[in-house]
Amino acid sequence: KERARVVELESEMDVRREELRILQEDCWQKDAKVSKQLAVERGMQEDLDATYIEIEFLKKELAVCKKVKEEKREDSNRELQIRQVLCSGWEREVKALQTQVSNLERGDSY
Repeated sequence: KERARVVELESEMDVRREELRILQEDCWQKDAKVSKQLAVERGMQEDLDATYIEIEFLKKELAVCKKVKEEKREDSNRELQIRQVLCSGWEREVKALQTQVSNLERGDSY
């Protein structure tokens, strides 16, 4: 009777061992899936981080471009002002020379 009970318990233990083995395999598979998912999410996070870094870089580049554009506009305005001053000077010179020519044509000295 006792021997039959031992055999029955050993049989039950074998069943439980098999159930445990199946559960462990299932856990390993799920763990592998979770690991893969985490790797995918890490990759996505890295991509996202890289995108944010690129956005910040492009914002800085845009700011530099705007600044350069503004500086060029200011340079153009300064250049225009310089040309206007030069033109005014040349106009006065031309008028002075025209006056000299007129005086010379009339026989006057300057």
